[in-house]
Amino acid sequence: MRKLITFFAVLLAFTAVNAQVTINGDNAFSLGQTITYQKVFAPDEFRTGASGANVVWNYDTLVLAQAPNTNVFEYLDPTGLPHADVMPEVKIAEKLNGLDNGYFYFDNGVVSNGNKWRRSGFYAYDASQDLELWINYKNGVPLKLYPYDFTYESTYDTIFGADGGYRLGSIAEDVVQVPELGEYHFDCDAYGMLILPHKVYPNALRVHVTENFEIQLLMGGSPAMTMQVSDEAYYWFVEGIDGPVFSYVVSSGGSKETTYTLQWQAPTETAISVDFVADQLSGNTDDVFSFTNLSFPLNAGSVFEWTFEPGTVQYMDGTNANSVHPKVRFTEPGTYSATLNITNTNYAPSTASETKIDYITVELAPQLVVDFTADTTIPAVSSSVIFTSSVTVSDASPVTGTTSYEWYVEGTWDPDETTDYSFPSSATQGPTSANPKIKFKTANKYYHIRLIATNPNYSNSPVTVFKENYIACDVQASLQSDSNSQVIVYPNPSNGVFTVETVENS
Repeated sequence: MRKLITFFAVLLAFTAVNAQVTINGDNAFSLGQTITYQKVFAPDEFRTGASGANVVWNYDTLVLAQAPNTNVFEYLDPTGLPHADVMPEVKIAEKLNGLDNGYFYFDNGVVSNGNKWRRSGFYAYDASQDLELWINYKNGVPLKLYPYDFTYESTYDTIFGADGGYRLGSIAEDVVQVPELGEYHFDCDAYGMLILPHKVYPNALRVHVTENFEIQLLMGGSPAMTMQVSDEAYYWFVEGIDGPVFSYVVSSGGSKETTYTLQWQAPTETAISVDFVADQLSGNTDDVFSFTNLSFPLNAGSVFEWTFEPGTVQYMDGTNANSVHPKVRFTEPGTYSATLNITNTNYAPSTASETKIDYITVELAPQLVVDFTADTTIPAVSSSVIFTSSVTVSDASPVTGTTSYEWYVEGTWDPDETTDYSFPSSATQGPTSANPKIKFKTANKYYHIRLIATNPNYSNSPVTVFKENYIACDVQASLQSDSNSQVIVYPNPSNGVFTVETVENS
């Protein structure tokens, strides 16, 4: 029953951390909403990470840009905003940082869920050039920003056009158009765990968006300027959170240098919350268990204290009991409980903790088992003994990796004496071979044999096998006998003493 309970616990934990994510209209922004993002330092050096299933994106070393380092997006009624009237289906406008120099306009298309916003067009004003520009996407297929609903491997592609207008200084309004050259590609290319410095999202869905289009400014019906625009973006979404929680955008167009924007949603929590998850809930004493801290806040003055019961743990990879995300090896088999305590004086109350009882089950790792035998333990003087090593695994599994051998010979009365035995010159039977040959040269002497076997694939390596008084040279041939009696020598490995007995001939 206990194994069954453990199995379901592991299954549930795996599902909770690695489940696919579905983003729907409930995650869309809404009229009157404000979402604040914090910008990250040096985004041009950012690495987008892997695609696929069950990915871990670890960005816990990112730091915020210097102030001002926020982008505040407001979602407004577009009524009365510049040139919204040329976009007949506009229902909502996106405004950045309270400025009136630019808006993205959205409609909800012909869909049942009014939250499924699609980008209809935009308006921008550049004060340095006294330039106004507005564009309305056309062809009846407005450009989708987030085509709700979507999940892993969802894709969306379209080729689009647009028209609009511009005003440059005293030049009267004229025509802007995007010919049938605009391409938009939306690909949900990965899901997994997103680790940020302040927060961890166990289930995040990443969307990769690329768009390329040409804007033509006409003057008197003739092209006056052409701009190529290219954008590539990565967005991470989490169920239950409006808009992306993390994004990276690379933009270039016209003579403008490439710009990079990397930002995450500003935290909205007002109290300490504690939670954590291990990458596995069962294993053995050789395994390294990685703990991911799902608490808030992960920085800004937080102090962490991890404890385990029983306390037979070893912290790995430079982590310790105060690390944000520790790695541990449980050195003894058993069932372990884990506790995380957080202290942060910026919050009230300033401490919080979470204990998971009987959270980790650990078995003894497969152990290296070593032994050896000899073809004789009572060799004649100056004769050779062939030793055979035996290396197996405690759970009867095949031995993995390479095992190395060291053989040592020690005498009963002079452990440092090596002139009374020798190994052959052949490496295949020398002191580092699996099965050496040793010649013993001194009569009436016991020899201890020591084998050290090393295999780095096993935590109990190296293994030493020591057999005291294992070899006893037979000295009968060197003792005197006559027709009336004979001398018999009995080796006694328990005390390293030879017993000599004279037996009368019958």
